[in-house]
Amino acid sequence: MIIEAMDLLYSHRFDAFALVSSDSDFTRLASRLRESEKRVFGIGEKKTPVLFINACSEFIYIENLGDVEDEQKPDNSGLAIESAVAPGKKSSEKPKEKPRENKPVARDSTKEIVSLLHKGWQQFHGDDGWADIGTVGGFLKRTWPDFDPRTYGATKLSQLVGSLTVHFQTKKHANGGLTAYQPKKKPASKPQG
Repeated sequence: MIIEAMDLLYSHRFDAFALVSSDSDFTRLASRLRESEKRVFGIGEKKTPVLFINACSEFIYIENLGDVEDEQKPDNSGLAIESAVAPGKKSSEKPKEKPRENKPVARDSTKEIVSLLHKGWQQFHGDDGWADIGTVGGFLKRTWPDFDPRTYGATKLSQLVGSLTVHFQTKKHANGGLTAYQPKKKPASKPQG
């Protein structure tokens, strides 16, 4: 496969390559293709070595590619996003349409995504303190090739950010979609007296 990929590279007919593997043996191939300024899409399981993931321009976990029925099956990974629905309130969605957001969130997964989003905010917030969600999404894909909101139970980055209301405040566009976010300010402590 590596020889055929190099033949295709030297044909100068392709701008991108897809490597479907979870094997670290293809790390050097991915690196070589990127050195030739080609986009490399890696597709593999969550057990894929980090070196191979980082060698790709973008990496997609096959576990995130399931159809709608797969998303409703129990997820043993423990990853899900915090629910945007306040406790005691009912969601207006039908049970079949709900994403996996009502499952408990593994503490590490929430901490991880909040950290990633905070780094994106630090890089791209404007003078007004707001960071554009689309711009941060591009940054996340370039910095972490395997970043995918579906890993955290969301279909889009805006849905993921919107569900983290404990950590971020959001700004909506006139059409109702989220456009920007910023960290919530910590309340000032009251002086003791």
